[in-house]
Amino acid sequence: MRAPLLLILALSACDGAGSELCDDGFEPLTWYADADDDGYGDASDPGEVTCTPARDQVNAAGDCDDSNPDVFPDAPERCNGIDDNCDPSDDLTDGQVAFNGVPTDDLAGDLLRRDGAATVTICGTHDLSNLVIPSRITSVTFEGNPDGSSVLQTSGFDMEWSTQLTLRDLQFDGVHLLFAPGQERLVKVMTLNNVEIVDGARIEVGFAEGIVVDGLTGAGRLAAYSNELDIKNVDLGNLVVSGNGDVVDCSAEVLTVVNSVQVSDSEARRFLSVAGGPLLENMTLTNLNGFEITPQGRTRFVNSPVGGPGSSDFKISGEQGGVVEGLDFSGELLVLGNGGSVELRQPQLHDGGGIRAVGQGTLRITGGTITGQTGSPGSVLSTSDDNLVFDVIVRDTVINGNGTSGVPLFQIDDRDTLELNAAQIGTGADANTGTLIDFGGVQYDNTGEVSVTCEAGSCTEG
Repeated sequence: MRAPLLLILALSACDGAGSELCDDGFEPLTWYADADDDGYGDASDPGEVTCTPARDQVNAAGDCDDSNPDVFPDAPERCNGIDDNCDPSDDLTDGQVAFNGVPTDDLAGDLLRRDGAATVTICGTHDLSNLVIPSRITSVTFEGNPDGSSVLQTSGFDMEWSTQLTLRDLQFDGVHLLFAPGQERLVKVMTLNNVEIVDGARIEVGFAEGIVVDGLTGAGRLAAYSNELDIKNVDLGNLVVSGNGDVVDCSAEVLTVVNSVQVSDSEARRFLSVAGGPLLENMTLTNLNGFEITPQGRTRFVNSPVGGPGSSDFKISGEQGGVVEGLDFSGELLVLGNGGSVELRQPQLHDGGGIRAVGQGTLRITGGTITGQTGSPGSVLSTSDDNLVFDVIVRDTVINGNGTSGVPLFQIDDRDTLELNAAQIGTGADANTGTLIDFGGVQYDNTGEVSVTCEAGSCTEG
């Protein structure tokens, strides 16, 4: 019986080719070191035939740069000066475009033959004006060299509104008109990632379901009208969010502006008209003309100073009855009643940051600090002689002097009303140098903590 036993042992140790089998009954494979964890082993590795590969080994070879996880066989070619797919015969060079990672001379045809998502890689400078993007394309990404050297020139795309559009790692030079009054919306969601809009160029996006911006620079213009906006890392010459003089009834439901280093020279008639509690964080807004906020709900400024030299005509409209929290502003602030109300919570209005209230409505100021204007008229707060009633309520707020001798801090028309509740009048260098309140010619003066109501031609303490 020994011979059959030996035969059984031999069959279990060898296959027909004479190699050992693994415990699972299959032949061992050749495994290669994969240092960059992209699924392909180092092309220079001869490999190891084993049934128990190491954790950093894979059974696919051919990676021509095992230190870069973006380089491997069949990887999409990008405009970056390297061989992405380990095939030097089809490297993307300056002056070419690639469709889904493959260099092409027929981009329009490639788009027509494609369903679903598409990526167009631009190397160098390309004019893609009036490019037709068929309705079968659900999303299209135009990307360039990560160093920002790729330039997309276009006067607009012919595309369906349901398409999602992304621009990434590009300079934009042209007029990307995705919306004009009277037209249907032409993009579903637009994403701008590491894009420079060159001087004189503009991107206009209208009535998109969403707009996402992360990394936007340049001297050009972005005009964005959308229900949801998420704007981060912006250093742009001209930014219009939600609407301008040519577009009405545009209001975003969600807006987040974070880490936007510089937004300047905005000429928007309406910069913010936002319903869903916008947040502006780590943002600087300077040299603003015609800058207007129409808050709906709560607009929050976090570490985001506004105004400074060159700013004029900054307005907050009360027509939607909103709240502005944490506003840090330098310059004159114009509050437009428009029959509604505005509440400023914890404002920091300084360097001549007086308030002028115009029209009919209610202004509430809660907490914070207000410093009067350094020039004419020199008041901390004034209301206009316009035959309309403006009610002003100031609670728990520090009121500093204006540096203008003989000018009242509050100059209130006798048709309006003023209520100071536990307001703290500044002392020392911030002390008032004139009358505290001029209420239609009636003078009222006091220091320290003040509670007074001025209405119907007189001011009453308490």
